[in-house]
Amino acid sequence: MYKIIATDMDGTLLNSRNLISNENREAIIKAQEKGCKIVLASGRPIAAMKIFEKELKLAEYESYLIGFNGGQIIDCKTRETVFSLGLKENDIRYLFEKAEEYGVNILTYNGGTILAKYDDEFARIEARYTNFPIKVIQSLDELDYTKTIKCMFVAKPSKIRECLEKLKKERKDKYFMSISDPHFLEICDINVNKGTAIKKLCEKLNIDLKYLITCGDSYNDKEMLEISGLSVAAANANEDIKKLCTYTSVTNDEHILKDVIDKFII
Repeated sequence: MYKIIATDMDGTLLNSRNLISNENREAIIKAQEKGCKIVLASGRPIAAMKIFEKELKLAEYESYLIGFNGGQIIDCKTRETVFSLGLKENDIRYLFEKAEEYGVNILTYNGGTILAKYDDEFARIEARYTNFPIKVIQSLDELDYTKTIKCMFVAKPSKIRECLEKLKKERKDKYFMSISDPHFLEICDINVNKGTAIKKLCEKLNIDLKYLITCGDSYNDKEMLEISGLSVAAANANEDIKKLCTYTSVTNDEHILKDVIDKFII
């Protein structure tokens, strides 16, 4: 029997209205009642995941959050930070310089606030996803470098793809880089990704990866989909992600987690 399910949020667990369906919620609670751990694994900051954590009763059933594409793991019951790895000050300064050079906006976070170079239409997409306010930063001295886990370039999809190619050529061995939403290029420490974080968590829980189910739809889910006993793509996932997976489920508007839990857990 599978013992743990790690699911992406946007485009997977959450529907197109940015909500957890009643069907997914009920299935996830049933899975936890049967002893299956649930892990929300997202590019989102931890603070933007707490409302969903509460809705799914993750603390009650001793489940976990993985935020910032694997940059932080939180125990929902104890609030312990199981793992955290951020960007260094010189990396953050370099990325802000590159954003200026490439002609794109860049943002990061301070708790429940988006810190952005500009308040533009693309920063507002992230504000809608997270329900965070935007604060325009005038100087990098306003950042707390000890708490900056992820930076994100935000722009038109064609510009984001261009930025990814440029940054890969210059610093492929320095950063984890992935396009999540077509408007977002997410950038973390090279040792950060969802797969590495889930491996760490499974080691802590003494769970073999063959008992792990992972669910996702986009490129920042790739590493976790590659390591699990059962990998599940949303029907709305891109074709590259579907090819990686053992099973392609329904779309994020058709209750993926219910489908997976009904088939493989309950």
